[in-house]
Amino acid sequence: MTHEPVRYTGGTETNGIAFIEGSGGGKTTAILEVLRNFEPLALNPDTDVPRYLHMKVESPATLRSLGVAILDKLGAEGVGERTKVYEVWNMVRHCLARRGITLVWLDEAHDLFRSTTSTEMSNMFKMLKGLMQGEHPVVLVLSGTERLSAITGLAPQVSRRFTKIRPKPLAFGVDNARIKALVQGYAGKAGFEVTLDDHVINCLIYGSRYRFGRCVVCILEAIECALMDDAEPHGMRQRCLCRPVTPWPEAAEAALADFWKAHIACQIEIDASIAAKADTNTSTTNSMKTKNASALQGRSPSRACHPTAPKPSMSMAS
Repeated sequence: MTHEPVRYTGGTETNGIAFIEGSGGGKTTAILEVLRNFEPLALNPDTDVPRYLHMKVESPATLRSLGVAILDKLGAEGVGERTKVYEVWNMVRHCLARRGITLVWLDEAHDLFRSTTSTEMSNMFKMLKGLMQGEHPVVLVLSGTERLSAITGLAPQVSRRFTKIRPKPLAFGVDNARIKALVQGYAGKAGFEVTLDDHVINCLIYGSRYRFGRCVVCILEAIECALMDDAEPHGMRQRCLCRPVTPWPEAAEAALADFWKAHIACQIEIDASIAAKADTNTSTTNSMKTKNASALQGRSPSRACHPTAPKPSMSMAS
């Protein structure tokens, strides 16, 4: 394994990764753990710093503010108020190459595209593509919510350069065994011995909004709750993980099962709608371009070539 990125297009550019997941999924923690435990990127012996750069995008973000923030984290100085945006990003590329950084991770990357200006959006896309090209291209990792999926789909030249990772939400029955093992593992570290049934695990998945990161937080808070209350080893399963004292009636169990089934179907429909948003936005953009081109072709030569020509007079009723 090496820290050098794989290059494409005749060795002139790299590809990136887009990690897309809803809030509370644990994407930031997952990426941090991977980078910290990947030895080729862990430490540069020449600089004694990692070969990757982690930046959290602050909202609202502009090309200039992001470039200046990266330079500040790299310890660069000399960025004046009158320094132009392209000069800022030239300095960013120079500092990345000088420090041997081969991976740049932009967390909360969906905040890069909050501007509704098409020019600003286009410049953001050019910046992303530019970081993965040139003499010292870097691997670019973007992490963010579902909005990032819709945005990257608008620019085919940018989208094709990213491998998109979309972790699936937790599901009843599918992930029960793994969640149960996770609870027992954490509880064992704290000195608790727990016995869990599928009902408790389903409650935990539902209470975590089907997000793995939130699920881990709920487990840790439950253990903390039990420790602070001086709970007996077997007490945590009732007080902190919401296990019913007596079994539910069959009618109630059936009604709850129907609710879960309907809720899962609704969640699947929402996820499909979010995934289709990128395609819708792309087709809308292409449609607008076609309409604009058709409108331009329909103009008379004098109006198309001479925008300052007098407009026809219009009368308004008083």
